Amino acid sequence: MEVDFLNTLIERHRAPEVDIYITDSYARILAATDVSRVGSISNTARYVLTIHHSALIQSDSTLQSTIHYGNPVIINEVPEFVIVAYGNSSMVNTVGNTLHAALAAAAEYQEFKQQKSQTSLEKRDKIASLLLSSKTDQDRLLSLMYQHELDPHLYRTVIQIHLDFYRNSFFNINLDLGHESSIEILRAEIAQSLRLCRYLNSQDLLLVHDRNTILIIKSFIGGSDISRLYFAVEEVCRDFEQILKQYQGLTFLIAYGNFYNHVSEIKNSWNEASEMLKLGGLSEKKNFCSLDSLLLDAVSFHLPVQIKNKYLLPAIEKLTEPDGSLMTELIDSAEAFVDHSLSLTLTSQMTSLHRNTIKSRLHKFTMLTGLNPLNGFQDSFLVKMLALYVKQHQNPEIL
Repeated sequence: MEVDFLNTLIERHRAPEVDIYITDSYARILAATDVSRVGSISNTARYVLTIHHSALIQSDSTLQSTIHYGNPVIINEVPEFVIVAYGNSSMVNTVGNTLHAALAAAAEYQEFKQQKSQTSLEKRDKIASLLLSSKTDQDRLLSLMYQHELDPHLYRTVIQIHLDFYRNSFFNINLDLGHESSIEILRAEIAQSLRLCRYLNSQDLLLVHDRNTILIIKSFIGGSDISRLYFAVEEVCRDFEQILKQYQGLTFLIAYGNFYNHVSEIKNSWNEASEMLKLGGLSEKKNFCSLDSLLLDAVSFHLPVQIKNKYLLPAIEKLTEPDGSLMTELIDSAEAFVDHSLSLTLTSQMTSLHRNTIKSRLHKFTMLTGLNPLNGFQDSFLVKMLALYVKQHQNPEIL
């Protein structure tokens, strides 16, 4: 509790011929009518802290009789403060009781506010966990959402942030924190910075899911043009990207899932965000795994089985050497040719390969697979899908 508030209480409840001070749980005076006593130790408070209840102590001298009133302010069975009033006035007991009641009420209210704030955050974390769970009691979830004034009918998407921490000057073991403890501190700081993002509001939820994962359930008001929501969430993700770039000692990926306006479907958005993160990690293009940069990767990942069976798998079989290795140089050259507008010159510049090398590889690729990008869009599309399919299936984490 702030010392200024303690001084305000003393000023409000002081009386003539009565001196007052308030100590901490170590009998050290925090605020007093006689400011010269601030910082010293009170023997009366020390005695009261020993007996754990109020006391009236009368001390006589040749000149006058002084009454010392002492009373501990106990919160959660622990003495936090001691009120002491003293003087030769009959008002000592009244002033002491009044000030004790005022400080006890203020301390209890502060404790209540702290518990309420903590409980609110814990419950919002619980709501987020329930929204992302595959098996959720819908009635319980809706009840919790209404209690915390969360509209269950808004459009929502899950933004997933994957953090990879590495050792640098931030993780200084000489601070007696250790690598993992430093990570916890940094992750908590990052979560707080994300909560303060200008685009988040009271309808949004942030959950630190595990050591490397932060999830944001972002809400939007729906409309007839849902495509506008994608532009909006991508702006939010870019803002997150700028926030995360301020931190050293980590690399990160950000992705988002589809929009849903029913609480039972929010978990699907998380699955989609996780999928985009895997595709983004494989492509190594940007921190923000947006659909703009991973459109064809996502198409390849969800390609219909009949297309895979009819076109891709037979082509892969024909590009496989007798020893089981794949002719990746042919696939890479064909993909690069498609990516660079079917231009031998541009492909040569971007790959640092001679035009004749690329031309030779393209010819061999076409002879083996029957796919020729120069034949039109369909063959170019299948070449790109083939290259992406091979990359995705070479990485078991993507499957």
